[in-house]
Amino acid sequence: MEAIRPDKKSQQWLDYQDYVNSLIIEGMTTAICASMDDLAHQINFDHNKEIGVPMFDVKIDLIDEELNFDPPISIPDNIEDPNDRSIKSIIFNIAADFIKIGREMVRIDTGAGDYICEIKDQFAIYGSLSKITKNFKEMEHQCDVYIQQYEEFSFLWKENLDESFKAFIESGAMPEHMQTKKKKRPQDDDDEMEDQDEEEEDDESFGWFSGKILTDV
Repeated sequence: MEAIRPDKKSQQWLDYQDYVNSLIIEGMTTAICASMDDLAHQINFDHNKEIGVPMFDVKIDLIDEELNFDPPISIPDNIEDPNDRSIKSIIFNIAADFIKIGREMVRIDTGAGDYICEIKDQFAIYGSLSKITKNFKEMEHQCDVYIQQYEEFSFLWKENLDESFKAFIESGAMPEHMQTKKKKRPQDDDDEMEDQDEEEEDDESFGWFSGKILTDV
């Protein structure tokens, strides 16, 4: 046994450890990216339209005369809420747990520590995070479009109907919200300007999303 025991201070042994380390990091990165890519697919808007079984169950509530999603889709990035239960927070926590795989194995070269630093440096991780960010932003946009369809009926919960009817009797003027008008869809806005704004928002969101996850794990 002594004849085949390697010299752990030799360059050949150190090179062998580096090689095995690279295999471990590659395997972990592949596993993390596969999980995050699947998560990105699960929150893809077109995918959910096809299967009809969404990943999240969200309802709309009327709170303080405002329509809100429950749970909320997201909260502003500048607000720190330890009890944040938004969809964005859930997705963030799931992605963070994937990356924490890098903490589950002790380093073979030192016998202590983990591979989390190397995992955070993998470009493939950033690529998978960008997919999650893009699909989440699209989901957030579609939720905004959906809830905006109720805006023309907001007088039902924002105005006192008795007072509105009394004003109508006295003035004979049709309330503005009841006048016939051409409905304008959110998609009818200037597409070029909207695309530019969304691109800038995507960049900012990805910076927050990836930075938050890679810092916290």
